[in-house]
Amino acid sequence: MNPDGSIIASGGTDGSVDILESETGALLNTLLGHKESVAALAFSPTNRLVLASVSDDHTARVWELKERALSKSYWQSSYRIFQGHSAEISDVGFSSDGQTFVTASNDETLRLWDVRSGRTVRQFRGHKNDVLSVAFLRNEKHLVSAGRDKTLRIWDVESGATLKVLQGHTASVNGVAVGSNRVFTVGGYGSVRS
Repeated sequence: MNPDGSIIASGGTDGSVDILESETGALLNTLLGHKESVAALAFSPTNRLVLASVSDDHTARVWELKERALSKSYWQSSYRIFQGHSAEISDVGFSSDGQTFVTASNDETLRLWDVRSGRTVRQFRGHKNDVLSVAFLRNEKHLVSAGRDKTLRIWDVESGATLKVLQGHTASVNGVAVGSNRVFTVGGYGSVRS
């Protein structure tokens, strides 16, 4: 859902991204471009019409939607393709200023991207298997990632260094979410931790 709650995006196994009106669920548009399944989506926190998508086709895309003045329909005006991962991309998250976003990939890396230039700002290496989830911590100076290697990693955004490796899950760590003062994880076998 975008920041003002007006639209919802949904990724499909056919590589499409549907844009839906949140009140009615009405389909406003379908964005086409990815060649394989869309794995995750994130709206920019600073622009309600900017959306990032990541896919099994090893790419991320940032879409800029344009709103028609006299109706509630949207259409794709432009998108930028972000390439660099060598395997499926599993997750995406924006920084709070909307200037950068981070992707997690099955190539065992994270990448921090500059939205405007389309370039990789930093690559993060350290996971020993697929990276399944990623999020900025509230201070924006750190990232937390979750992987199939059963670990969480805390990263320094500026240097790309691993600050801490957290273990404890007995299976892959499939998801991570950041609360006001906690990090929540979901692991294999249905375990949830904070």
